[in-house]
Amino acid sequence: KITVPNSILSSDLEHRNIWFISPLRKRLPFWVYFASSFPAILIFVVLFFEVELTGIMIQSKLKCVHSTKVIKGTGYHLDIMIAGILISISGLFGLPWICAAPLRSLAHVATLSKYSNTHAPGEKARLIDIKDQRLTNIGVHLLIGCTIFAAPI
Repeated sequence: KITVPNSILSSDLEHRNIWFISPLRKRLPFWVYFASSFPAILIFVVLFFEVELTGIMIQSKLKCVHSTKVIKGTGYHLDIMIAGILISISGLFGLPWICAAPLRSLAHVATLSKYSNTHAPGEKARLIDIKDQRLTNIGVHLLIGCTIFAAPI
């Protein structure tokens, strides 16, 4: 049976108020730092491939749009930088990492797609434009974050 605590606490039994996971803890042998680099590299590769495959899936969905309407602006690089900073902070505090979430990303692109209304009967509607906005993702992630305040199960 898994026991779920009634409050949000760190997993360190000795220091419940400290959330920062220090790499300089004295109770770990020195070789552990080098041994932990192998799983860290594997996790990095998995997260990298997930982000790249999600990007490829979204670009293949957008392939039918005229090329001038799908140009990645400066916000694309800002998104990558913010994601890198957030993953680093999450790693330092022992929080879960963020990832691309392929299914949710594809659903998000599909809901922001604008299709033509003037097409012949039986003909497939053409994709005209995709409205780029980040408010939906912020709202979804805030709601996911609010689940930690849900009543204990």
